[in-house]
Amino acid sequence: MNSRGGTATGSDAEPLWPITVEVVGLPGSERQSRKVSVEVNGHTHVGNLCDMISRKADLQIDWSNYALWWPKNNVWLLNGSFTLDNWEIGARDVLEYAPKVYPAQIMLPDMQVFRFEVDFSKRTFDVVKDICRKLFIRRSEELSLYRYRVAQTEKERKQQDDASPLPLNSTLSTFHNSTPLQFNCPTIDEFIRQKGVVPLEKTPVPLPDSSHLALLPCTRKVVDKVKYSSGWLTSAISLMQQEVRSGDLLMLRFKYSTNLDLDLRKDSVRINQLYEQTRLAILNDDSELTVEEAVVLAGIMYQVDSQTSVPQLSEMSTGRNGAQGGSMNAGDMGDGGVHETDIESELNDLQLELEGANNNSASATKPSLTREPMLQNIVKVSRKKDSKLATIGKSKLFSCTLHRFKLTIFDRSVEETGPTQEKMLNQLNVKGCEVAQIGEGSKFKLKLNVDTGSGMEEYHLTVDDVNTYAKWYVALQLAGRGHTMADGSFESQLRDTREMLQYRSGGGDASSAAGLSAPSTPKRNGVASNGTPKHADSSLLETIQVELYLSPRFAKKFKKDAASQVVKGSGQVAGMGYIEAKKQLISRWNDVKLSDTQFFLCSVRRGMKPVEKGIIGVCRDKLIQMDLKGQDIVQTYRYSSMATWTINWHKNELLIKLSDMELSLASVECKITVLHEYLGGYQFMATRSPDQTDVDAEMFYKLTYGMKSEEEKIEELQKRDNKHAGLITHSVPGF
Repeated sequence: MNSRGGTATGSDAEPLWPITVEVVGLPGSERQSRKVSVEVNGHTHVGNLCDMISRKADLQIDWSNYALWWPKNNVWLLNGSFTLDNWEIGARDVLEYAPKVYPAQIMLPDMQVFRFEVDFSKRTFDVVKDICRKLFIRRSEELSLYRYRVAQTEKERKQQDDASPLPLNSTLSTFHNSTPLQFNCPTIDEFIRQKGVVPLEKTPVPLPDSSHLALLPCTRKVVDKVKYSSGWLTSAISLMQQEVRSGDLLMLRFKYSTNLDLDLRKDSVRINQLYEQTRLAILNDDSELTVEEAVVLAGIMYQVDSQTSVPQLSEMSTGRNGAQGGSMNAGDMGDGGVHETDIESELNDLQLELEGANNNSASATKPSLTREPMLQNIVKVSRKKDSKLATIGKSKLFSCTLHRFKLTIFDRSVEETGPTQEKMLNQLNVKGCEVAQIGEGSKFKLKLNVDTGSGMEEYHLTVDDVNTYAKWYVALQLAGRGHTMADGSFESQLRDTREMLQYRSGGGDASSAAGLSAPSTPKRNGVASNGTPKHADSSLLETIQVELYLSPRFAKKFKKDAASQVVKGSGQVAGMGYIEAKKQLISRWNDVKLSDTQFFLCSVRRGMKPVEKGIIGVCRDKLIQMDLKGQDIVQTYRYSSMATWTINWHKNELLIKLSDMELSLASVECKITVLHEYLGGYQFMATRSPDQTDVDAEMFYKLTYGMKSEEEKIEELQKRDNKHAGLITHSVPGF
């Protein structure tokens, strides 16, 4: 049978019915959309429908870039073998046949903006991979796309729609029927052809425009950080499904603070972009830095600027004019995302690496000790709650020992009699603890939060000796990460901590930093002096632009002494090379408390306890629960104590099974998918190996989203009435 409303023959015997498809994005004079009606039935495959549309449109254009978009369900129909019945598409549904690739403005971590041709039908994870390939950035799984200022309320959405020529709920036909957008930013391909990769590995501007700085999701207060959490795009679905439209501005940012295998020879662009994101976070006051941390970080940035004239990888192999850079493209990159270099370039790279290794020999990892060290000192201890110990404000001296993860508190009389069971007042398991410095000036005090199973208990530890203080601080930091003092990094971390603490006791002034390379004008445009002054005299201090190294809060705090503090902080990295200093800043920033944490406002239920509201922070190795003011840590949940976690899409709930309880989280201000992706993302990062060049994308999707394919998504849609619909359980991949 072959007429309208007739019956098909064979096994697919079913009446035909018409469906309307709007063809949009046509080139040239045919830019206006065109409606096409074709006859189909429920057994018609998506691929066959696309073929019928292209034939019916009768246009001599390349249809390979076109695909079907279903506005009603906000989804691309990409699997050609699926039928209309699989998608539950009927005669009343309107489809759009449109191009998949559109221009988008991408702001890099260093705030440079370029135009990319982006496939809006690909998953965001794959889009980021394509962008990183063009930028010569490896380990693209560490980055994602962030969209600033996502409307949360109906009032905000209305204001956003009124102000934007492309409202968030516009469809493909909306922006295809409008005037083409004009872009002021260059295309990334043209930019690299003209200038090479040098501007990507050596950002040529001192500071971004204030309008760009305002876009950064940076704020010091935890309660304010919560509102930025909804800006991350979901990695497992396409840009179009997340209401991103042609010409929108998206921010490419490092999302996970697990920077694997930062290689001097391969990662000049990656290191610079990560450094710039870190630098701008520091200048935007994105964390509760101590005075000592702010001084040291400022000094490292100053050292980077003092070494900015040192030739970099692309400059030595291609020259400043980027002649060879013009021939680079995505095809020149292997699976690891690195372009091929000749023998001379490899030798130059090796020279830089060896020089960097010499400069950083002090921080080289030492082999682990064969015997477990132990600390034993007289410590002033206080605690918030009533116990055998004095309360805070009534501190008392005790004899304390730290061996492996056991902190034992004895009466001070054990100095004469020796430690005995009778003299033991308390014993704490400090594995997974939280430790922070709260002392200023000559006061050396630590705030220690210990997980007791029923909540976090807070202790204050005070010592009078800087060396003892440094040992306890580093040892407790390692215990918080699940390591003991036998760890190979103990000595290097101890040395760094001692150097940071020397400023408290007034050790070394601005003129005592030996071997410090100071630029005549500390700009970021590649021009600097290679002089090595023996004294930081007033003429040198006058040339320092403090705003390039200190946030406004610390610049105001230091006042006229700000420049000397910057020079003082650079004494720790004097003689360090350009790229090594950048890596040092990244490493130091990752050690700052909560710098690696994304915060979410959630309804929390712990075991059988009633539901309470709190702020959940997702870190690289644990979840933390804070009070609503974002000041005190209530509980810590380490990934190593997790067995499984289950995401319920329909209830917007995350259920985590711990070793001793169940934890239920329901996100309040954004979808639970954002928190779930952060949790699964860090789990995935822990499974990677430096030797692994290809990313296991399917494993990433499984841990961060749960569904790997369109087939699985349809199965979930078809389980709408099933009580198990939307439930996906993950197992922790081994911490």
